[in-house]
Amino acid sequence: YQDADGTTTGLLVVESDFSSRLYHQCLDHPPAIRVQPPPRYDDLRCAQWAPRAIEEPLTVLWAGQPETASCLRTLRFLLPVLEGEGVRLLFRAHPRDHGYHAVEYSALFQEYSLPWTDVTMQEINQVFSNAVALVLTQFSSLGIQAGFRGIPALNVLLPDAGGELLYQLKGYTVPAPCIAGAAFVISSEEQADVVATSLRDIDARRGVMANFAALYDPYHPQTPSLVKALQGIMAP
Repeated sequence: YQDADGTTTGLLVVESDFSSRLYHQCLDHPPAIRVQPPPRYDDLRCAQWAPRAIEEPLTVLWAGQPETASCLRTLRFLLPVLEGEGVRLLFRAHPRDHGYHAVEYSALFQEYSLPWTDVTMQEINQVFSNAVALVLTQFSSLGIQAGFRGIPALNVLLPDAGGELLYQLKGYTVPAPCIAGAAFVISSEEQADVVATSLRDIDARRGVMANFAALYDPYHPQTPSLVKALQGIMAP
């Protein structure tokens, strides 16, 4: 969001206190701000939401960004760690990732014995119909979609890859879900043990999913309350 000359913003709707603080810091005259879980995920909300149980053998989903070099750098860090954990990887490239069509990823995977399946072209509900235990990503929104399906996400934000890219695009290096404890996060290669924690530590996974529920409210649709708030600022 940016101020536009000749216009007046009656209400700025953001998804977290983190976003609210950000706009108060960067805008000279911030408009009224409403914090509420994003309605865009209403089709995934369910009164019976619950964290998904772990199933063996463990399966993880990689959700990529459009920037090939950053994804390759992150995967070069992750693949040997995942291989050591004995997991199966579902690989999903971003549709705008030109490196995917240049088979750069398949060349990388040939260096490891990790079992993997390319699910880039599958419909997302089909992908999540697998017993996915964890979503690995830099900062794809598929990590948030996974949370609404009861699956935790691990954001891998290396300083020369995802962390740098996020800062270039958004102006910060750690996204709101990680700050709220609603997703696992790795910000340096020295934190590789977080992969095992996010896969196998039941208490840690429960804590992350409880924080996800507090941040995003996966139980109740959000559109009705937003419509009501908008009606309150619209002229008759």
